[in-house]
Amino acid sequence: MQIGTAFLVCSESAASDVHREAILSPAARCTVLTRVFSGRLARGVPNRMLRELSADARGPAPFPAQNWLTGGIKAEAIARGDGDLMSLWAGQTAPPAQRHPAAELMRELVRDAEALLG
Repeated sequence: MQIGTAFLVCSESAASDVHREAILSPAARCTVLTRVFSGRLARGVPNRMLRELSADARGPAPFPAQNWLTGGIKAEAIARGDGDLMSLWAGQTAPPAQRHPAAELMRELVRDAEALLG
């Protein structure tokens, strides 16, 4: 199991506030695999850009061309705080994510692992 999504919502993360809110939202219960943002397969929270680009029967360009094609849109969306036009990466376990400082999250992970291991 991977736990990167839990760290994206930590205050120390470089993720934008819009990205953090998407991970903590009900929409994160249904993350999907997509190539539309970069041309490489990744999992994210569905938004307008993902839905509209996925509807194109031609599919995305291969990496890195697709990443170049969408790069300006994503950068502008981040600058404007527009979660509908940026990649909102998140794993399958996004719903349990909570706001924590990274050190607190690590303490919880260690405590839970110790409890499981006895």
